[in-house]
Amino acid sequence: MEQWAEGKYIDKEQIKNVDWLEYQYWLKKVFGEESSQYKASIPDRRILFMQLPEMMAKNYAESPAYRNQPVLGISIEQALAYCRWRTDRVAEQMLIKMKLLTYNPNQTKDDYFSLDKYQAPEGMQFQRFSLPTAISETRYGFRCVAEWK
Repeated sequence: MEQWAEGKYIDKEQIKNVDWLEYQYWLKKVFGEESSQYKASIPDRRILFMQLPEMMAKNYAESPAYRNQPVLGISIEQALAYCRWRTDRVAEQMLIKMKLLTYNPNQTKDDYFSLDKYQAPEGMQFQRFSLPTAISETRYGFRCVAEWK
C-alpha cells in the first residue's frame, strides 16, 4: 500500500487476475451469482480477444498461468467499484484487529461490512461508535495519468 495524497492510497502493484477473482468470489458469496453486483464485475472479454492470441484470451483470468498478470478488460466504473470494495475490506480488517468489529466469514447482502453502512445514522448493527480517523479518512483509488508525475 502506498499513500499518494492525504487519506488516499493505492496498491504498490497492479491489480492482478487473482485479486479480481477474489473480489468476484466475495461478490458472488455475499450477493449471489445472479446479482447485479456480481454481473457488473465481469470484465469485458472482447478487449482480451482484440489484444491477445485467442488461446490465451479464453483462459486469461482463470488460468493459474496468468493469475499474477494484470487484470484486463475492466471499465473505470468497475475499477472504482473495486476500489470501494478494497477500502471496505481494509477498513474491516483494521477494525477487527482493533477488536472493534467481530470477524464474520458468513456475511450476506443484509449484514456485510461497508464503511457507508457503518457510518449510517441509524439502523445498522455496525453503528456503535465513531470510526478512528485513520479508517474514516482512508480511501483506495487509482491515479490518473496527470497524477503519476
